[in-house]
Amino acid sequence: MRDVFHFKPHGYPFSMRSRNYKDNQDNLKLFLDFLTQDNIRSEDGLFAARIGYYKTLQDYKDNQLDTIYSDRLFFDFDVEDARITPLKEEMKELDKRWNVKPKDRQPIWNKYRQLILEYDLLKTPFTEARRLCDFLLKQGLKPYLVFSGSKGFHCNLFFPELHLTQVKTISERLSNSWSNQLKLTCLDSAVYTSRTPLQRIPYTVNEKTGLNCLPLPINITYEETLELIAKNDATPHNFLIEDYYPPEGFTKMLLRLNRKFVEESKEKQRKQKLTEIKLSKSDGYSKNIFGDVDMRALVRAIAGDREDPKGSNKYHCLFHHPDIHQSAIAFDDNYYCSTCARTWNPYDLIKDYFNCKTKQQVINKFKELQRKHE
Repeated sequence: MRDVFHFKPHGYPFSMRSRNYKDNQDNLKLFLDFLTQDNIRSEDGLFAARIGYYKTLQDYKDNQLDTIYSDRLFFDFDVEDARITPLKEEMKELDKRWNVKPKDRQPIWNKYRQLILEYDLLKTPFTEARRLCDFLLKQGLKPYLVFSGSKGFHCNLFFPELHLTQVKTISERLSNSWSNQLKLTCLDSAVYTSRTPLQRIPYTVNEKTGLNCLPLPINITYEETLELIAKNDATPHNFLIEDYYPPEGFTKMLLRLNRKFVEESKEKQRKQKLTEIKLSKSDGYSKNIFGDVDMRALVRAIAGDREDPKGSNKYHCLFHHPDIHQSAIAFDDNYYCSTCARTWNPYDLIKDYFNCKTKQQVINKFKELQRKHE
């Protein structure tokens, strides 16, 4: 069951997470009732789901939360254009209003649609997405092409449910390889750096444009794509995921890559651990310089204006800023981020944030912060 998020035009995303239903599978009905077509098509928001990993309902019921599955690779074709930036700024200003309504978005939607339908904003990402699809078809694979509802396209490769813990790394490596091989400029690898990448659910509304996320026939032309986008039809079509499963050799390759990247990850963690041990071998850490450090004051010195103005000691995380929500909090003696799922003491916070290589560099940086804020 994938975690599903409903993004409202203002405030925080509303999350219908499947972990809420681990105690009693009968409660899943509440979740499914929420996903009615009217809700999914709501023009004041959209739905999206995690694309990397998921768990089964039985895993949640058995409290096996470490079990991870995957059933697809996801490739995002996106284009950057100077004409989009002003529209994004308009949308940000609009979203600051608590009472924003769909009709308030209409002028911005119209500008987006003009870029998409009249000024060929999608020409390059479409051409490159089709180039990748044609390449995959020649390899005996069957890609699933989708218009994102905004300024790009998604290409999925489905496969039978597998235990793939490194699906983002696999996708990133394949993305980089195919970009070089096929000379792709719009294939976005940055999506794999997010801890929780999201993929739009087909036929949901993109809040930036008011257009639907639409699955496309694999042999569609650019002109036919624009016609479908202009119709903005949200009538669902039949879809059977098994029809898109690859040959057995492809799934075996994915498992081999997963094993390889698991070993690479373990080796990286081992080297990082050795470095941390080397840096932390100091009686000066806990008893001398850092023993009485007020973590809240230290984080304020580093974070500056990223501190929560309400004074709750919540922050946009130092290690993945800018983020949407204030996922980090400073306590008296440690700093914790729920997104990173990690806790830092004062020494490690300075070491990691400023990328210090030696104990002396950590001490020097701490003294520099002290001087700046005396």
